[in-house]
Amino acid sequence: GGPRPDPYYRDSNLREDQCIVESNFFQLETRSALQFHLYRVNFDFGDLTAESVEDRKLHLTAVKGTFKQRIQERLSRFFGYDGENLIVSHRDAGVDDVKLSDEKSGWRLQIKKVSSLSIQDAFDERSGPAFRQLVNIVFHNLVRSLQDSSKFERGFFKIPPEELRTRYHGKLELYKGFRSSIVLGKNNRVMLQLDTQAKIVRGQTVQELMEEIRSKMRRAPEAEIERAIENELVGQSVKTCYNHRFYRISGVDWKMNPKVTKFMQRREGREITFEDYYRKVYKMSVLDRNGMLIVEKRRRKKVKSEDQQEEARIYLVPSLCQLTGPSKEMKEDFTVMKDIANRIKEPANTRMGRISEMIQRIMSRANLPSDDPQSVPPPLQFARDPVEVVAKVLGPHEIKYEDLGHDKRTVDVSKTSSNFNHKMREMSVFHPRGGRQCKVGYFVIVHERRDARFCHERLGRDISNICRDMGLVRFFENQPELLEVKESWEGTLRVVATDRFAGSPKWSQDRKHRLVNVILAVVPKNGNQRIYKTIKEICMGRAGMLSQCVKVENLQGKRTRVVLSNTLKQVLQKMGCVGWQIGFDSNEDMKKLLSKPTMAMGIEVSGNRVAVVGTCDRNLSLHLWEQALGSSKEIIAKLIAKLLDKFRRKNGNTKAKRLIIFRQGTSERNAMSGDCRVSQYTMGFVSMAQD
Repeated sequence: GGPRPDPYYRDSNLREDQCIVESNFFQLETRSALQFHLYRVNFDFGDLTAESVEDRKLHLTAVKGTFKQRIQERLSRFFGYDGENLIVSHRDAGVDDVKLSDEKSGWRLQIKKVSSLSIQDAFDERSGPAFRQLVNIVFHNLVRSLQDSSKFERGFFKIPPEELRTRYHGKLELYKGFRSSIVLGKNNRVMLQLDTQAKIVRGQTVQELMEEIRSKMRRAPEAEIERAIENELVGQSVKTCYNHRFYRISGVDWKMNPKVTKFMQRREGREITFEDYYRKVYKMSVLDRNGMLIVEKRRRKKVKSEDQQEEARIYLVPSLCQLTGPSKEMKEDFTVMKDIANRIKEPANTRMGRISEMIQRIMSRANLPSDDPQSVPPPLQFARDPVEVVAKVLGPHEIKYEDLGHDKRTVDVSKTSSNFNHKMREMSVFHPRGGRQCKVGYFVIVHERRDARFCHERLGRDISNICRDMGLVRFFENQPELLEVKESWEGTLRVVATDRFAGSPKWSQDRKHRLVNVILAVVPKNGNQRIYKTIKEICMGRAGMLSQCVKVENLQGKRTRVVLSNTLKQVLQKMGCVGWQIGFDSNEDMKKLLSKPTMAMGIEVSGNRVAVVGTCDRNLSLHLWEQALGSSKEIIAKLIAKLLDKFRRKNGNTKAKRLIIFRQGTSERNAMSGDCRVSQYTMGFVSMAQD
């Protein structure tokens, strides 16, 4: 375990451009006669009427407790159990039907053989998935034997977790673990894929989140509050405080509560409420005794004898469940997300060290005492060394691009200073597609009364500044008009969509001559889905206008300009504009690349139009274009000179020492159709010294 050397190495038997790389796959090593026998278990608990989570608890008690020794005698000392109704054994019981009973509890089990699969069935189209499922069950039983792991889906996590303290959001818990799956490889090999993963658990419980929602909506009707709580909870993953298991919320049951509901069954068969159960078994108290219960729905395993899958419902108490993953406020905090990323991300050698250590522990079962009946080596064995593959080492290559005269040229790339690992993103600088006129005639901002001050003081000014900085003034010629919602959104939008609105253009029946009218709707946080539907119905369905919605909470704070900038880009895209951006995926790559004063620029020629774009600084991308009445080369040279002069003035009279040039290599037809993507642009580095 721990750090290892780089997970790749050279081999003298390979070519110079090849190397050996360690993968996260481990081959199944077992005898060819290996067979798995699948048994269906039918439970009879007498007078008990166990339901929901109690079904699973009683099943585990029966199979792993009351009847464990007799199952080992009839089937195998090592058997796999999926926790519900399937038992897997590598030894045939000799009979297809085994019946067991316990006089003390009155419980009865019927174990019925369903099917048998061998290692040869792993590659059959019909039986292959079932065989891999059985291998998964046996492997997860090996994982469950580890005393410091808690299973969640196909992953298992180390207990106790690591602590990650944040400055403003309290303590976070970081559960580091693994994720596994059984896959089929080449040459008829069954392999285990094992990889690391992590899960963040924050201190907030489901109960606290519900109280927070209620405090924000204290004047709303109860039905609307319940709907908001369900929308917030459904789909979230939670961790129980008492047994460190993870569940995914499927719904909320408002008719049940911990005080009255009796679903938990003790081994002696006595009914008990949720509240009493957690107090006696886990020494934990339920905060809201009259509150609801959250539900996780699971589908039971389907076998051949069944026509349809059964659905199991697991009920959880909100005050005993912690939420997982960073909250919305944490995601907006750069420092917190950076700390989380630094703790989660691992180099390849460290990750391979953890994976190798885990496979060694699972296969050796060193943590189990020798007198444990499950310490007998199981029939399932995986190789302790990962599968190695031959990989190709990529070297520097020449970059070829098409010049303006349609002659292919080659750019020599410096092997020491050039870096092509960073990716590129789209959507920053826009131009009309195919010569289309994309001008916003009237730009109306619709808002509610509570947001009037913010919209009047900030939005109009910020939109004007963004249009000026991004070179979008030619699209947004008029200042946006602000309109307050008087009675309802529907009534206000009807006014905007008709000629009764002051300043509204006269709509013409001829589509070519009518002006484009765009509505920017600043919608509130609550009830925005209903408002969004109304806006689309009136603007698009009845008036044929373009509309763009933005939440008011996204416009408040440090990200106002970023959100508005993206909103304007979306508006232009809906109008039929094409855009692309010069950017880097990480600041580290950008800092390393931009060690000298550097300007990234692009060149585009479509039809009789020549355009260039250049990044004058981190916040400003300037877009220049002219009609190609003369030589395209002369126009491009003149536009580049303007960009360089703008770069010098924006950077304290510092001249650019390097250019990163993006050149469109697609045909004019593709350029006019708008199918030019950044991946179709060719990039080259040109060093440039200026006096």
